[in-house]
Amino acid sequence: MRPADVPKERLAAVLGLISDTHIPDRCPFLPPSALTVFEDVHLILHAGDIGDMRVLDELSSAAPVVAVHGNDEAVPGAQELLPLQQVISVNRHRICLTHGHDPDRQREKDDRWAGKHARLAHQAITAGAQILLYGHTHVPGVARSQGVWLINAGALASGSYATRQRAQTVALIYLRDDGVPFTIHVDLARPDVPKVLATDWARGYRATAGEAEEPIYSPAARFLWQQAWEWGSRDPDRLYSRLRDLFRVLSYRCWSGEQERIDASDVLERLDSFEPASERDSLRAALQAAMSTYSLSEPLPGR
Repeated sequence: MRPADVPKERLAAVLGLISDTHIPDRCPFLPPSALTVFEDVHLILHAGDIGDMRVLDELSSAAPVVAVHGNDEAVPGAQELLPLQQVISVNRHRICLTHGHDPDRQREKDDRWAGKHARLAHQAITAGAQILLYGHTHVPGVARSQGVWLINAGALASGSYATRQRAQTVALIYLRDDGVPFTIHVDLARPDVPKVLATDWARGYRATAGEAEEPIYSPAARFLWQQAWEWGSRDPDRLYSRLRDLFRVLSYRCWSGEQERIDASDVLERLDSFEPASERDSLRAALQAAMSTYSLSEPLPGR
C-alpha cells in the first residue's frame, strides 16, 4: 500500500499507529488483522488508552512497540508505567507521540478543531518535532497546524459505554527521507483496502465524532444512564466502578452484535443485579423519581 509519492529509494521508515484499544473494557481482544496490517512496519506506536498492558506484548510480535498512557487507562498504575509523551527520532526527523487529551477540562470541551490542533502543534514544537501522533478523539484523520503534521489513527473501541465505534481503524505512516509523512488509514474489517477519509475539520469535534461513533442507547435509556451517574456522584469513589460494571454488560450486547440498541427496559432489568439490595433500592427510587420529569417522546416503561 506504499503511496506513489514514497518510492522505495526515498522511504525512511514505515510506522504503525494505533490508539484507544481499551482492551478488554470496551473491546474484547486485538483483531488479528491488526497484526497483519503491521507485519511490515519498522515500529508500532500506541497513543494511549491501552487497557490490558498485554496488548503491547501482542503488538510486539509484529514489530517493536513504543507507547504512552492515556487519560482513561483501565489498569491501575498504567500512568506510572508509561509516560505522557514520547519523542522518537527517525532518520534525523523528530516525532512526538502523545495521547492528546487536554488536562484543562474547559479547553477540552471546546468544539473547535482549530484550537485542539493549535495546542497539539505547540506541544510538538516544544519538543522540536515536525510530526505529532495522537489518539483520544477516536476520530481518524490528518491535519496540519503551524507547520506540524498531526495524525490520528482513530480507535478500536468506543469513546464511552454509550456509543459504538463505526470502524476500527489504524494508520500506516510512510516517512520519506525529507521527513514528510504519507498516511494510509486502514479499517481492520477490510485490511486490504485503504480507508478513504473525508474529515471536515471546520465542522467541529462533535460533528466529526458523530461520524466516527454512533449512540447505542435510546433517548429514554440515555436519560436513565445520566440519572444513574448523577445518583452515583454522591460517592463516586465507591459507586462509579459498580455503575460502570452494570452498564458495561449492557453495552457489550451492542458491541458484540447481540442487539442493536439498549432501551430503558434493558437498563431497569439490569438494575436487578445491582448489589447490595439497599443501594439497589436507593438507585431504583432515584430513577423512578426522575421518570416523572422525563419529557422526550419515547415512553419510559412502568416499574
